[in-house]
Amino acid sequence: MDALDDLREHAQLIIITHQQRTMAIADALYGITMRADGVSAAISQRLERRG
Repeated sequence: MDALDDLREHAQLIIITHQQRTMAIADALYGITMRADGVSAAISQRLERRG
């Protein structure tokens, strides 16, 4: 994924995916969840870089 690494240096990328390989290189994950009462909420998780 060298192309994505190059783009990351100059831009913020927002990619909608469920592909594990794409999600594995992300800096943060964002999602929408819905509670039992029908209220939607946005959630996010910043990821740490390994190695």
